[in-house]
Amino acid sequence: MAEDSILGFLQNNEVISDSQGFAANVGIDHNELENVIKSLRGFEIIDAQEFQKDRWFLKEEGKNYVREGTPEVQLFEAVPPEGISREDLQKKLNPTVFKIGSSWAVKKKWVEIGRQGVSRKEYIAVMVKWMNMMISNINFYYAQLVDKIKPKWKLTGANSN
Repeated sequence: MAEDSILGFLQNNEVISDSQGFAANVGIDHNELENVIKSLRGFEIIDAQEFQKDRWFLKEEGKNYVREGTPEVQLFEAVPPEGISREDLQKKLNPTVFKIGSSWAVKKKWVEIGRQGVSRKEYIAVMVKWMNMMISNINFYYAQLVDKIKPKWKLTGANSN
């Protein structure tokens, strides 16, 4: 059945550009389709090029970051414009979020943590909102971007042929 589908399709079309999509459209298991393609290629009935497509997915922690913001964003948003005591801020946040968020927010100079309490930089608020919006629209096919954000955003990979 897979062989007939492939050869029938190729009589009217030059190429099957996506074997995954083709398998889904004709209702054939992709592994079976791959084996038939390899067989037809081996007998020089068709010419085929193998390629691998990488897709990236957010892990659960990464999905949480998209929904609620990274720890530093959550911390920043928990600090009111007039400031807050360190103790009150700790009560508002999950301990892990506070620990990680305070470290990153201070490093990025979004907040200052001093003896009088925690204050935030107001000009950062617009940037944080823009950044949150952009995170959910990242195109994960750009390898350099993925490599750069992979540890921070808890990405996991999946390969498909």
